[in-house]
Amino acid sequence: MIREQRNQGYMEPNDRFCRARILYMEDDCGLGNLLKKRLERMACEVELARDGNEGLRMFEQGTYHVVIADYNMPLLNGLEVLKQLNSLIPVIILTGEGDERVAVDAMKLGAADYVIKDINGEYLEILPSVIDRVLERQQLIQEGQQARAELKVSMAHYRAIVEDQTELICRFDPVGKMTFANVAFCRYFGLQQADIIFQSFAAILSRKTYQEVQELLKTLTPENPTAMSIYEVKMLKGEVRWLHWTNRVIFANTSETEEYQLVGRDITELKGAEEALRKTENKNSALLSIIPDPVLIIDRCGKCLDVRVNSGQISPLSMDCIGKNITDIFSLDSIAVMRQYIDKAFKEETNQVFQFTIKHGEKVSDQEARLVFAGGNEVIMILRAITE
Repeated sequence: MIREQRNQGYMEPNDRFCRARILYMEDDCGLGNLLKKRLERMACEVELARDGNEGLRMFEQGTYHVVIADYNMPLLNGLEVLKQLNSLIPVIILTGEGDERVAVDAMKLGAADYVIKDINGEYLEILPSVIDRVLERQQLIQEGQQARAELKVSMAHYRAIVEDQTELICRFDPVGKMTFANVAFCRYFGLQQADIIFQSFAAILSRKTYQEVQELLKTLTPENPTAMSIYEVKMLKGEVRWLHWTNRVIFANTSETEEYQLVGRDITELKGAEEALRKTENKNSALLSIIPDPVLIIDRCGKCLDVRVNSGQISPLSMDCIGKNITDIFSLDSIAVMRQYIDKAFKEETNQVFQFTIKHGEKVSDQEARLVFAGGNEVIMILRAITE
């Protein structure tokens, strides 16, 4: 099998740049040497073969960037050489005057170019520029092939990464026609990957939700191409789920939208927990609001997180206490007692009861404090005046 050879300039051992190594198949030794000298003056290295068979053997053993083959050669003519080398290396066919038909046949077979040998030898002046053009074209072809190969590898890496994600990933064009969805997305919505190209993103969401998505996507720009959103999705069986989406617009150029990409994560359980927490906080707030005694919510360090004040009692408490430490609110004697029981409540995670005295101006009030461990980093302290 004839080897494929690369087409690029190289440096010889003595650091002299060689534009191209050329294999020239020509049965006329005089014309061959004449063209060889002409090409060597333009920094090319040329090797001569006397016929097509010898040329193919030399090609197999050497490395060349361009093959020039005379059409009219013994044993194997230029077109027969072209048929064997066309997919491996650029081939330029030389034909005599009156053989324009041969030139046409050569181009149909994939010749890189052709040159007609005229009796005045003007083709010798034309051939170097033809070689340059062929080399440039071949370089562009190789760069394109390399770019496509790199793109293919990049796409394979991207697809592997995307398919391994647990997040729901999909892409669709500006009219809503889906172009891609990963396995997680298809599994979540009960779709087949092979059928994605027949799906519309609008069909997956409710009309109201899709309109909300569209309104958000319209706000995306090259300067701000992403936005977060939370949407309600009604599943096929009627179940309502909540999804957190990262929405991204992909532009074909600076102004034209090519695609949208959405990466979603199911937050239904989180939404349920938030709703349960909200209801619990509302209940707790309602419960605390009916307690007639002053209430403080403090953390492990003694910082006041919230206050409920009964204005009818002697107390240094007010809404201004929120954010302050109990050391800034109560007297030093009171703090010593409080600190002891607060530390015990957090350490044992139990409720505590103790008494202390509040001095507010000239008035003195005996207080009973109930510490309720609220979990985490909070305790609730309920104060009750017990002077009477």
